[in-house]
Amino acid sequence: QTYQESYPTFIQEIQKGGSWRSHEKAIELNTLLEQNFLCYEGQGDVPPQIHSYLSSNFNELRNLAKDNLTLQTKAKDRWYLPDPNKATDLEKLRERTLLKEFETYRDPEVRRSRQNPRRGAPGRSQADYVV
Repeated sequence: QTYQESYPTFIQEIQKGGSWRSHEKAIELNTLLEQNFLCYEGQGDVPPQIHSYLSSNFNELRNLAKDNLTLQTKAKDRWYLPDPNKATDLEKLRERTLLKEFETYRDPEVRRSRQNPRRGAPGRSQADYVV
């Protein structure tokens, strides 16, 4: 499903209550999707998970090849569960994880705390360090 298709259901579930316990931090739908799913960008073959869904629910998309332009257009920006047995899905997950880690190194605050642990460690005074 696309973000726009998922959002109303997500909001309904939150409003029912019981979605998060009082000690848990609420999470945005976009964050939830980014952490657990892959998004088809509209390039290359349509992933089997999306192809199956679209061909089942849209008569005009049945029996189309995974590289069909009409199918790719309809599949664009849809989220799908990565298949742990597919190398392409695993590579996308790995790349996303590495890019996220790289962004932490680009953040000046994180970089400063890694260079000087005395300044960056919360809850510790300089007396806690042996030099």
